[in-house]
Amino acid sequence: MSDFEATATTSEVRYLAPGWFLRNVFNRFVNGSARRGISVWGSWILEVPGRVSGEIRSTPVNVLTIDDRRFLVAPRGVTQWVLNARAAGAVDLRVGQFFDGVGPDATDEEFLVAAPNHPVFELLAPPTT
Repeated sequence: MSDFEATATTSEVRYLAPGWFLRNVFNRFVNGSARRGISVWGSWILEVPGRVSGEIRSTPVNVLTIDDRRFLVAPRGVTQWVLNARAAGAVDLRVGQFFDGVGPDATDEEFLVAAPNHPVFELLAPPTT
């Protein structure tokens, strides 16, 4: 399990639903590839218990690394995995178009405009006992 610290966001209700292709084709491809140990664009499988059912839910995610710190950014806003991760306080990680048009060549100002709409979690190593 990776523990994390959640950052505050000014937009607690933003949610951008994935389209048919992303939900039914792309996510399944990335999810299946990651389960076989093949990372697509740095993808991992995030697993977290559902906050109501307790059943393990999984979704493909990408980890953002900045200065040796690892973050999960929710490009679609407050999704089910975000709500589940907040409730659980920890997650497991198994193996361009995502941020409102903000790509790798965006300026700091463009990132700052998009940032309030994307929940971010810093991934911390679990405490040793």
